[in-house]
Order: sequence, then structure tokens, then C-alpha cells
Amino acid sequence: MISSYLDSICRSMIERRLGDIVSAFQKYSEELYKHINPDNIVRVNGFQNIEKGSNLFKDATGNLPISQAQI
Repeated sequence: MISSYLDSICRSMIERRLGDIVSAFQKYSEELYKHINPDNIVRVNGFQNIEKGSNLFKDATGNLPISQAQI
């Protein structure tokens, strides 16, 4: 019984942290994109979908890796 309770607590903590990581990555992507392409407004949560976010960066940088883009 205690083991299943502890498992539940651990699972809950991990799930919350993963959500925090996703949110942090999304915010980072939004801020980086603003520096690369300040004239283009991205919809709210535009970087939650990795493929769509990747396409936004590719369009803004001419398909250059971010490390080579003019930031």
C-alpha cells in the first residue's frame, strides 16, 4: 500500500516536471524566435508542436541551423 502511494507521488512529480520543462522550452523558443524574426508574430503556444516550431525557425533562418543564424 505504501509502495503504490509512493509510486503515485513519484509519477505525479515527474509528470509535473515534464510539463515545466516543456513550458520552459516553449518560452525559450518564443524569445529566440523574436530575436531572429521580430516582425513575425507567432500565435500563442506556437512552439508547442515541435514540427510547426521547427518550420517557423527554418522559414525565418532560410533553413540554417540556429547556431549559424544571425541572432
